[in-house]
Amino acid sequence: MDPLFNMFAVPFSVQLNSAPDQYKKELLYLQNDRILKEKYRTAENIVQFYEVLPRDRFPEFSKLVCRVTSMFGKTYLCESAFSLMKLTKSRARASLSDELLTASLRLMCTNLIPNFVELSKRKNKS
Repeated sequence: MDPLFNMFAVPFSVQLNSAPDQYKKELLYLQNDRILKEKYRTAENIVQFYEVLPRDRFPEFSKLVCRVTSMFGKTYLCESAFSLMKLTKSRARASLSDELLTASLRLMCTNLIPNFVELSKRKNKS
């Protein structure tokens, strides 16, 4: 995995002969593209650079970027959900049913902010 992580983290510094065969051609084009090199240099972070990488010109490299960036997000989400579950199902709430625990975790893990006033108005109408 080391060569793949290196290609992801520092694509303009990786030696072409150390790259896996399926990426060599795209890596060569990438390293010789002055516009992309400048975008890489001025990007605030590596993800911002990959957002402007043309997927049609670099399909294999784009797949690699998706695999690497999603790898850590999945781990983080899993760890966060497990921590929330432990907090929710403490000794004081040990009798929570699985259904209620699942619903509670779903609410805690979402980025949505419910509009309680609007929801209560709808509920009162029905």
